[in-house]
Amino acid sequence: MSFLSAEFALFVVLSIGIIWAAHEWIDNGQKKCVIIGSISVVFYAWEVPENSIILASLALVAFWSARFARGWLVGLAVGMLFLPLGLLKYDVFVLGQGGLGFAGLVPLGISFFTFQNVSYVVDVRRGLLAPETRFSRYFAYICFFPQLVAGPIVTGRQLLPQLRDFRTGIGDIRRGVALLLCGYLKKALIADRLALVADPVFAAPGQASSSLLWLGLVAYALQIYFDFSGYSDIAIGLGRLFGLRLPENFRYPYGARGFQEFWRRWHITLSTWLRDYLYIPLGGSRQGSLRLFWALLVTMVLGGLWHGPHWNFVLWGLGHGLLLWGERQRPVQGLRHLFGGMPYRLLAMTLIGLLWVLFRSGSESLPFETASFYYMGLFTPQTGEAATRSGLLWVLLCLAGLLSMQVGGRRITRFFLGLAPLYQGFTIAGLVALMLLMAPGRAAFIYFVF
Repeated sequence: MSFLSAEFALFVVLSIGIIWAAHEWIDNGQKKCVIIGSISVVFYAWEVPENSIILASLALVAFWSARFARGWLVGLAVGMLFLPLGLLKYDVFVLGQGGLGFAGLVPLGISFFTFQNVSYVVDVRRGLLAPETRFSRYFAYICFFPQLVAGPIVTGRQLLPQLRDFRTGIGDIRRGVALLLCGYLKKALIADRLALVADPVFAAPGQASSSLLWLGLVAYALQIYFDFSGYSDIAIGLGRLFGLRLPENFRYPYGARGFQEFWRRWHITLSTWLRDYLYIPLGGSRQGSLRLFWALLVTMVLGGLWHGPHWNFVLWGLGHGLLLWGERQRPVQGLRHLFGGMPYRLLAMTLIGLLWVLFRSGSESLPFETASFYYMGLFTPQTGEAATRSGLLWVLLCLAGLLSMQVGGRRITRFFLGLAPLYQGFTIAGLVALMLLMAPGRAAFIYFVF
């Protein structure tokens, strides 16, 4: 069920109506969890009902493993949780053409709910979380539909305590509506229009001029940010309408002062998961420079591979791992202090932007060819289709909008929340009308395929 469809809008209205009625008539968190779980299964099984079997089965494995598994059985349970992800998503990548024949059978959001199941089992074994005794509550945590298919990746420590007793207040409603509006505006009005600039360039990089290739790269860097942060805003906003608080997933990453800070601001829940359950167990920065090098590269390569079974994603993760390692070296730190913060910040964002070519090309039919043609055109003079004035103008407007949000976004949010309900309604109506008039059409969220 697309987040941009009329069916989803009706589904959300009915679901929120049911849970609000439950708040009035049911003073029992467990029964509310049953309602949330049921609503979420309906959402997940809407198009492919069989996928809900995998979702429920993995939830059962994690639930019982956390309660009763000890010693080597914990490792076995974690392996069982990762097994469907490996078989269904990475069989072709590992075995070659055809794989095991599971092409097209990958359940939506399997990467996300697999990570949540694994984090829960590990947290219980580490003593950071008491094992949940009610499967209805655990299942509501795993399959809560706003974040089920594309995050944020929520750990049991963050959501399970909330599910014991939750209720929607007026502050939650106002904040939730503001986040929903912001998310849909980012997606429909900005990201989808940027896609009109970026998609044709990546589809045929050999036919574009060097100036158009640079414009397409900037457009895609902005597109993926507005698209994914827009989805995250929608998910977090829907959570607030249900009375639940999902974690922040983006914090103006293109304003970061370096590569480490970028990953503290970009897809925060994924980078935090990789840090807590992969980087630190591999040794992190505590056991010398060689172990640091190894931990960073393994973490980022697997983080890249998590996005898809393509070598482009592996190289994208490897590139980020090398940049993160290089930033910690003394010569780089010395040059950073010598030249000041702004030159290094511009260099970091340029290199991060160049790596987006590998990431974006991973979704093309010939990923390596697309990436090589693109890089060649960026750094050698290439004639071809030139950048249009309208495309350049739109990208510049989006850059200006991002800068203004970064500088005054919190003030704008506080101003909106401080308005009287009538003026809030007029503001929402005006922005929705603007979105309907200017949005180029509906397109799937980029991260729905991961």
